[in-house]
Amino acid sequence: MVRLLSAEEVAVVCPSQNTNHACSNFHKPNAALMNQDPYGSPAGGFDSVIKGWSFCATLQLRTPLATLLHHGEQVPPESPRPSYGPDWAGVWLPVTKSWAELLGRATNVKTDQPLEEVSSQIGPIPGDGGKFLVFLKEYRAVIESNDSVAERVAAVQRLVEDPRFSDIVDQLAPSVAVDWAVEDLQHALDLGPATATGLFEAGFLESSSVRTATDEQLLAVPRLGPRTLASIRNRLGN
Repeated sequence: MVRLLSAEEVAVVCPSQNTNHACSNFHKPNAALMNQDPYGSPAGGFDSVIKGWSFCATLQLRTPLATLLHHGEQVPPESPRPSYGPDWAGVWLPVTKSWAELLGRATNVKTDQPLEEVSSQIGPIPGDGGKFLVFLKEYRAVIESNDSVAERVAAVQRLVEDPRFSDIVDQLAPSVAVDWAVEDLQHALDLGPATATGLFEAGFLESSSVRTATDEQLLAVPRLGPRTLASIRNRLGN
């Protein structure tokens, strides 16, 4: 006998399209529902619906490389689902059985296909991440390296100018090659974005160069006055 799906199970199989997560085709599984056991089955009542889990990374410039490397990874339903970074960086999505599989009928339709489409920082892209995922991995590999800030900025600039990614770069901010460095400076010195940008444009690419600069050199930076200078000195301990 074939059991009809409950309303809760249908919500898992056919989730809403409205979500802000990078994987816009799906909601995160409702934790309360997944912990219920309405039919006394070991997988919380959904073992007959879910055949595995697939990891979907948040496809943005800020996402760590260690997380991006696992995009599209799949595990069986009973396997543990590892954490690959902060909660915002990715989510495990249920891979549901087809109606033919639920009814126990043979089918020649592949059921292990990745998501057809996911959202990203540049809009909808192929579910496997496509060319944008390739760009993100190369970008993160550069900025997470141990090279100097100047070397990393130059490397990102070369990546931005790579013809392979011209259509992607057109959809990103024009300052994408340096934005990450300005943000690092901003957080390191507890500054506003305008002041951090001014320091960067004046040639102070990282906090170590700010530490060794004279007061006169720093006060020459636009939007950096005595109070901000005192705050920076206090932040750096000098």
